[in-house]
Amino acid sequence: MRVLFMPLGLSTHYLHLVPLAWAFRSAGHEVRIASQGQAVESILRSGMTLSHVGRDYDFVENWKRTLVELGRTIEAGDDRRAEAARRSPEERERLINLRTEPFLKSAVAMMADLIPLARSWQPDLVIADPLVLAAPLLAKSIGVPLVHHLYGPAVNERVGFGGVGPGTMPWPDGLRQLFADYGLAARAQYSVRAVDPCPDSLQFPGVPNRLPIRYVPYNGPGVAPAWLSEPVARPRICVTWGATHTEMVGSSNFLVPQILTALEGIDADVVVAVSAADRDLVTATSPNVRIEVGLPLHTLLPTCDAIVHHGSSGTMLTAASAGVPQVIVPVFMDRAEIAQLVADSGAGVHVPLETADTAHLSAAVTRALSDPTMKKSAESLRQEMLATPSPSEVVKTLEELS
Repeated sequence: MRVLFMPLGLSTHYLHLVPLAWAFRSAGHEVRIASQGQAVESILRSGMTLSHVGRDYDFVENWKRTLVELGRTIEAGDDRRAEAARRSPEERERLINLRTEPFLKSAVAMMADLIPLARSWQPDLVIADPLVLAAPLLAKSIGVPLVHHLYGPAVNERVGFGGVGPGTMPWPDGLRQLFADYGLAARAQYSVRAVDPCPDSLQFPGVPNRLPIRYVPYNGPGVAPAWLSEPVARPRICVTWGATHTEMVGSSNFLVPQILTALEGIDADVVVAVSAADRDLVTATSPNVRIEVGLPLHTLLPTCDAIVHHGSSGTMLTAASAGVPQVIVPVFMDRAEIAQLVADSGAGVHVPLETADTAHLSAAVTRALSDPTMKKSAESLRQEMLATPSPSEVVKTLEELS
């Protein structure tokens, strides 16, 4: 069986697909990863075979420009939601077109390379990130099943985004025309299954064709330092703002320095996990603060008692799989919904951006370290995830589609 994986051209979106791709390879199937841009290096570092498609379109740079133009319209907070609700129909249409354009152009660029690739390699199954709009076009063109692999809570599916959920978002004319060019009418769903790494407690109800999979954390290759194996004398707190957040949206809402200030009065060791690009944005404020560059979270978090982060689905799920209480300070609307799911599960605290001052942050972290109910809920999440079918078991289910 030949399986073609299609991640979005962002390194962090590819990481979610790696355990299932490895599982297909381990089961004896041929696997190819078709992607572009920023994801390319991560694909090669994961040991998989790449087909580089859509080289002429830089999704990351175009998405960054889109985020700048969208500006504060995507920030978290009740005031931003109220403002969104007051927009005129014309303004809503403009923002929908603006948000969709990078994904639409990416699909056009990818299809120019995907069609000859698929005709030559002849995959039996396509597994794709829901935001890769080329995936349903390719699956239709070559007559094979499409499986979506979710990368976290189905926020886009609730809104409705190019065939990944009913939602309320209308289809832009350009997207509707692109799908029509490949013989597809606009509809809510094109995938026959939706592989979902979220446990029930961290997912919105009603995901169509949902196929649960155990979240196996993969945050890229790295070296586990010796100090991770040493006994700790006091609680350990991880602080991270993700691997690509500032690269994509800038450093204006990089809150790690403010978080470190809030932690100064707490008797704990603090490990700040940052990317190389963010290293100069952080200074150790006291001897109990350690700054680590490029340390994979899945090696660090099993040794931690709490984590403070920005609310990305990858960081959230990695923390949940380690049973670590979470303090989440989301800066975008979608991440505010993720933060609230964690808070509703009892395994963390949602600190809204507009209240993320020193006092609120310190209180939230103190609670995460000391509240036995929260610790129990975090451990329950971990056990719930362990009870979900493993990637190798999901491979057996997906084999039946071919």
